[in-house]
Amino acid sequence: MVKWHLLSALVLIACATQPTVSGVPPQLELIWRVGGLANPESVALARDGSCLYVSNVNGEGAAKDGDGFIARVSSDGRMLQREFSIGLDGPKGVVLRGDRLYVADIDQVVVIDATTGAVRQRLSAPGARFLNDIAVAPDGDVLVADSDTKRIYAVRDGQVSVWLEHDL
Repeated sequence: MVKWHLLSALVLIACATQPTVSGVPPQLELIWRVGGLANPESVALARDGSCLYVSNVNGEGAAKDGDGFIARVSSDGRMLQREFSIGLDGPKGVVLRGDRLYVADIDQVVVIDATTGAVRQRLSAPGARFLNDIAVAPDGDVLVADSDTKRIYAVRDGQVSVWLEHDL
């Protein structure tokens, strides 16, 4: 949590001190704020832009407690559904691919129906300890970083395997 706030502050300071093409530093303006989230970690925008899917750790990031969830928030800041998808442990990165949300959840990738919130699959990542960031590669593979093991996993055809590993 402290790292996130520090990073946010540094980004804001950097943005506020860097001149734009016009020579005037950009100004940040609060547009909306939503309450009711519990340790929000990551956001994915719906394909039609109507809502945001927000991962909520709801406790300790490495605790396998089933308390994590995905919330749906409108693009204008209204809480649509606080517990759109439930039963996650420590959901962090979330990305939309087609009609599915892929969520990095400690040592597994959870695949969620983006329309209903139903969990469709739980894919174990062999040897993973702290899955965090997640993205879709140009070839369609879902890539997931493990902050603890210095690995990147790939989700292909319903299977998770090590895609890249950094020598420790």
